[in-house]
Amino acid sequence: MRTLFAIMLCSLSAAVLADRVAYQGVRDIRVEAGGTVAEHHHDWRTREANVRLSDRASGTELLRTGSPPLTLLWLSPDGRFLVGFSEILIANPTQLFVVSRDGSQAYRERVRCNDRRFAQTNCGETVTNFVHWYNAADPSIELSVSEGRPVAVSFNAPLPIDCPGAGAERCRSRRVTLPLSE
Repeated sequence: MRTLFAIMLCSLSAAVLADRVAYQGVRDIRVEAGGTVAEHHHDWRTREANVRLSDRASGTELLRTGSPPLTLLWLSPDGRFLVGFSEILIANPTQLFVVSRDGSQAYRERVRCNDRRFAQTNCGETVTNFVHWYNAADPSIELSVSEGRPVAVSFNAPLPIDCPGAGAERCRSRRVTLPLSE
């Protein structure tokens, strides 16, 4: 019994340490599409995060705005819209972030696995730190735009943990579409 307790205690302390390490330092992400460059900067020491959009040809800054700490950036093929995903829960109320190149349209949403839209997916959360709501290895993001406004984002949901990749029916990517409504 003592051995079992000691193993459980060691496992718990290792998990806590692993989460703590994940939140240190600075994270920078950069993507380009359609003549637009998007850069995300997040510094865990100050808990400040922002996105910067610039024109690739001239280098002119188009937009700089505060953002949640993001783990994935995607630009629409024409460079008009930036989509940011975050798997981070701690000190972060926003996991889905969409902003237009000119800053006139922005959308933020909190994502949780108990949301009925994720019922048929392998969405998973840790107690306080992470929500795994998209397939980080193959997100395949698509943004639906109507009358010049983003109206929905579609992406691949996470695969089951024991899937080595696509193959068996249960290991096929499932698409999720989230409407971007205010």
